[in-house]
Amino acid sequence: TVEPQPGVYNFSVIDAMLAEAERDHAKVLLTVGVKAQRSPEFYIPGWVTERANLPPGGDISSNPYLHDQALAMVRTVVTHTAASPAIDSWEAGNEPYIASGRTNDWTLSREFVQEMTAAIHASDPEHRPVVINQAQHFVFDRRWKNALADGDILAASIYPFRNYDILGHNLVMPILEIGPLAPNYAAQARAAKARGKQFWITEMQAEPWTDTDIRLITPQNPSSNLTHDNLARSIDYARRTGATRVYLWGAEWWYYELIHNHDASWWDQAKAAIAGSGQG
Repeated sequence: TVEPQPGVYNFSVIDAMLAEAERDHAKVLLTVGVKAQRSPEFYIPGWVTERANLPPGGDISSNPYLHDQALAMVRTVVTHTAASPAIDSWEAGNEPYIASGRTNDWTLSREFVQEMTAAIHASDPEHRPVVINQAQHFVFDRRWKNALADGDILAASIYPFRNYDILGHNLVMPILEIGPLAPNYAAQARAAKARGKQFWITEMQAEPWTDTDIRLITPQNPSSNLTHDNLARSIDYARRTGATRVYLWGAEWWYYELIHNHDASWWDQAKAAIAGSGQG
């Protein structure tokens, strides 16, 4: 969308969204890079993949052509958008260390994420902070320490209720309730504070975790891993981690349920939680 041809940029969509944010006096955390939110996670132009010949299951940032084109895109996007007063922070890709099952199990190296972070800093005259976020399922994944060391802000994606297939049975696993195996986000917040940094939650599960089309989750066909009680527990947990900012992940789904299924319950619950935090 942004670079449909080599060196030819089209900022019409992102400019329109930033203008909307500015009109509403909203603040934006802008993710920049080749890996971003939603499927397919890796957003790489066809003209890059045709030349780069990226194999599945590998560190694609080690490919010299993709490496150089991606960093050039990051510099150009940040330089172009940096004038927007809506932007208050940047994100160096989304969950950059995690292999994407949606796109050939591709990964990015820590060194490349460091280069992205440096490119963002060098291209932003306002010197806004750069966030690096990590999705952690179990405590023994220590890559959050890399994110803490390399970014200005440590962030986490937290999905407390996940579906697992065990011996042919689909079970909902409460990730935060598995004792010593559970990630300790409060400890991460304390570690960040000790280094003079903030801890954010950039994705707090507030929509169903599903491998099917999420639009199929309706009041008549509810999710097994997201109930109103689960959402309330997740929000309460997020408040107790010590995170200084929490983004609830699911606004598009709340709106879809409200408009298409005439179910205002998720919209109203999220609205009440946000109002209770004193922030928009």
